[in-house]
Amino acid sequence: MEFDYIIVGAGSAGCVLADRLSRNPNTKVLVIEAGGSDARFWIKVPLGYAFTFSDPRVNWRYEAQADRGLKGRKAYWPRGRVVGGSNSINAMAYVRGLAHDFDDWEAAGATGWNWDSVRQTYGRVESHADNDGGGPLRVSDLSQQMQPFSAHFLAAAAELGWPVRADMNADSIEGLSYFRSTVKGGRRWSAADAFLRPALRRGNVELVKNALVERLEITNGQATGICYRLGDQQITAKARAEMIVCGGDKLAAIAAALGAWTCKAAEIARHCGCQRSGPGRGRPARSPCDLASVLGNRTDTQQHPGSQGRASPRRDAVSADPSRPVECSGQSGGRFCAF
Repeated sequence: MEFDYIIVGAGSAGCVLADRLSRNPNTKVLVIEAGGSDARFWIKVPLGYAFTFSDPRVNWRYEAQADRGLKGRKAYWPRGRVVGGSNSINAMAYVRGLAHDFDDWEAAGATGWNWDSVRQTYGRVESHADNDGGGPLRVSDLSQQMQPFSAHFLAAAAELGWPVRADMNADSIEGLSYFRSTVKGGRRWSAADAFLRPALRRGNVELVKNALVERLEITNGQATGICYRLGDQQITAKARAEMIVCGGDKLAAIAAALGAWTCKAAEIARHCGCQRSGPGRGRPARSPCDLASVLGNRTDTQQHPGSQGRASPRRDAVSADPSRPVECSGQSGGRFCAF
């Protein structure tokens, strides 16, 4: 089989890429997904994420190695193994990135990733019931349907002097607010709904589900195809233009299995079927850690002006050196790194 583009992984990135690349009717695109269909009740019903959080039919259910920085605990990594990827099993909270982070990216060399450019992309992608946005991804304000306690929580925050925002994704970066949600008509509106299904209707995109990629075909240092397993069949597909690998959760599992604190890019590449690694050769792969108690860590916080003793995250807590993790000393006792 030959295609112009082969996309490994039908998660958020894979769905968007399938949509963009297939707009040319002369382009043939193959999308490979390890999981099955997202046509499941508990995926479509927003409350269902409480079930998909641990459902092995749609979730890789990764577990990191015991971390001595977390007193020997193992972090649970729920990751989507289904069309739409983790976007089909998450809590549907939609939060834009911070403006200064994008500007920092461009300052570090990522030309075109400044906030002004990215904000225009958000505007093209999103659609809202309360404005004229006409993008494919529906972002809804469900604050009137949320737990009444949330209103009391926000009122208490306002009494303490914190700014309460009507929209968390507005330009003001500090304050408290209700989440906006990727929900449309009372149902989850995932990347598969917004991007992949319109692409599939064009007729030049083929989606293969329940297929495990076993190897990348490398010719003269160039990825030219894949070998994947579908049931008892081993199938090879060739890419005339490009191979796009965005099955990042599988790479994360390989890193965890090898020992995330010591794993090198070359090792990950070999386990993915590649004989050579790219520019990241030799750089350690480190585990991201979700520290819910980071605000309680006085070492890595600073006083907010007028906060009367409250603490807020320190912007410079994230290291500019991607090879060095950020230390979070104190009661939380762990590490985190930003991607």
